[in-house]
Amino acid sequence: MLFRSLRVTFGLVLSRDGGRTWRWMCEEGLFAPFVPASNYDAPIEVTARGAVVWGYELGARTTDDACKADELGGAQMRFLYDLSATPRGDVVFGIESSPGVANAIYRGEGDPLVFRRVGAGVRAVNFDTLEVAPSDPRRIYVSGLEASTFVPQLFRSDDGGETLSPVAATTPGPSDSWWIAGVDPSAPDTVFLRAPSGLRTDLLRSRDGGRSFTRIASTSDPMLGFALSDDGRTLWYGSIAGGLFRSDDGGDSFRRVNSLPVLCLRQHAGALWACSDWVGHDFALGRSRDGGETFEAMLRFGDTDRFLGPPECARRSEGAEVCVRSEEHTSELQ
Repeated sequence: MLFRSLRVTFGLVLSRDGGRTWRWMCEEGLFAPFVPASNYDAPIEVTARGAVVWGYELGARTTDDACKADELGGAQMRFLYDLSATPRGDVVFGIESSPGVANAIYRGEGDPLVFRRVGAGVRAVNFDTLEVAPSDPRRIYVSGLEASTFVPQLFRSDDGGETLSPVAATTPGPSDSWWIAGVDPSAPDTVFLRAPSGLRTDLLRSRDGGRSFTRIASTSDPMLGFALSDDGRTLWYGSIAGGLFRSDDGGDSFRRVNSLPVLCLRQHAGALWACSDWVGHDFALGRSRDGGETFEAMLRFGDTDRFLGPPECARRSEGAEVCVRSEEHTSELQ
């Protein structure tokens, strides 16, 4: 199924034809009637049957067609701060990040997807990110901040989230947080972290399951994108000021391959996808089939041939109706 979803600051845009056309679901459509704070970007994943799942302050929701959003069972009233799916999309993991409770992993599976809390969780840590190892769904990494000291913490599970053990991670220098960038597709002990410190970001690599890390790259501004190839040999990272960098040897060396201002990166099925500044550059979302050397524009928000607005629905949810009225009002103003 050629399906893409892209989180933007005004909701979610979705494509069912590999990026040739896009439909829009506004924030009211995603969250109505309780739209979260404007500074919250919902984590998203895609299931095996092509449904989009996103977490938010009151649990998780899903949509098949951007016409309505359905609440998912098992995680109601839980703040699912990040999501990570197995490569087939048959299982979606989430992490809770609520103050004053034992935050835990949630495992979602079935059709419709139903979540269940896994394990006892961890107290006094606010979780930030999680990643499941593509080659072993029992191996899960979780990062967060110690609630009282704001010191970054890293946890690992070897049993699908039932137990979360702190990893005595050693890193080359101090950082404000640890964001799990990815796990090698074939080596579950190889994990990558983005470690920001002020404006600077270091890219760190561990080959011993998170016990120790080495710095393999750095940017002078926030590193907003990271991607791994399907075999784990090729890595990319990027930033707005620094552009796009690629490694062809698993992260031992990098070279700059494009001056593109990078806002996000994702590799899938041999293609590299990148977000960029659509006002000052060629696209909001582009695709590269030559490792990032060149990109073709897949989405420009002003391109009415591709960006088609809200979907045409036989029956819309109340939130989706708001999206349609919002677009009509914008068109009238133009």
